[in-house]
Amino acid sequence: MERYLLLRRSWPLLPAFAVILLVSLWFAFTTYGRAAVSAAFFLPDLMTDLPVRPVTWVTDEPRVERILLPYEDRYMPADVYSPADEGPHGALILSPGAPPLEPDDPRLVRLAGDIARAGIVMLVPFSPDLEDELIQPREVEALISAFEYLEARPDVDGEKIGYIGVSIGSPLALLAASDSRINEDVFFVVSFGGYYDLHDLIKSITTGVISYDGTDESWEPRRHTVKVMSKNIIARLDEPQDRRILTDLLVEREPGAEAKLNALTAQGRAAYDLLTNRDPARFDALLARLPSDAVAFLDTLSLPGRLEGLRAETFVLHDRSDRYVPYVESRRLRDAIEGRVKLHYTEVNIFEHVEPTAQRAAHVLVTDSSKLLFHLYQILLLFENQAG
Repeated sequence: MERYLLLRRSWPLLPAFAVILLVSLWFAFTTYGRAAVSAAFFLPDLMTDLPVRPVTWVTDEPRVERILLPYEDRYMPADVYSPADEGPHGALILSPGAPPLEPDDPRLVRLAGDIARAGIVMLVPFSPDLEDELIQPREVEALISAFEYLEARPDVDGEKIGYIGVSIGSPLALLAASDSRINEDVFFVVSFGGYYDLHDLIKSITTGVISYDGTDESWEPRRHTVKVMSKNIIARLDEPQDRRILTDLLVEREPGAEAKLNALTAQGRAAYDLLTNRDPARFDALLARLPSDAVAFLDTLSLPGRLEGLRAETFVLHDRSDRYVPYVESRRLRDAIEGRVKLHYTEVNIFEHVEPTAQRAAHVLVTDSSKLLFHLYQILLLFENQAG
């Protein structure tokens, strides 16, 4: 139903895409024309599950292979979608959210397949930790390993490898791109619906208030975000009993779990008080009571002070009505890196976090789809210019 509603409500986009496509054909043999034609051609297919997919008529089926990426003392499975020809091609590494989409999820297959049909190798990792909705610092090592793997592939141009981070995956991609082992070689980074500071994100989730530039506004997080952030704090507690009680109460929401609160240790009570706090003025004091492992988790996977090595051109995109990660997190990211890297920042209103939605007025769909079209054009133009 959502699919057909989106098609019906987004009909005003079709003439706009047609005009862009026809005009672009006049200079399709130029760098700018090729990028414009590709952007107008692929964006509708990327945005929705079309009943008929013209992109499959004029592009070859991508090749797909399963690999294992070494990182720390383990391996992470990943799928590599490659264009049908031998290349060399530019490449993109997807840094997914928690949990990541399943390898055979139609949305993921369409996205990765379209990227490959556009002439770009797409690497999609499948993190066991993110599958369990746990965010670990070693995710950054896996993303660096993915970059190094692509650099060594004969069908990849090592000067054209970038990251696209989605939701929780966005800060992980930015941390990987800032690492001194690869930072001078990362082509670009896309941050879509990500956070900047985990401390601020936890504060917004627990208190229902988001703050930016001295202004507060109410915000109601989705249950999924509350659950994931609670799990990640609880996982850093020392006592198994604390973890069991708080998981039953805050993650699983089991009836009667409140009766076990008296059995919490001081650490468990500190985590409970933080995760159930609704007063922004109390947040810092409650945060200071957390055990060191929980504080280290928040510090290590936050971006303030950790992006000095970022050199890549950066695209930041966030939905203004996002209830999974507040849009002000991307504003903070923008403020932190503006003037230090080439930056493109856009806020839209046509996503539910990172999923397209039909629940918007036609003029919003047209306006924001035009923004997305321009972003896609800019990214494809990067590959075209570098190739020339």
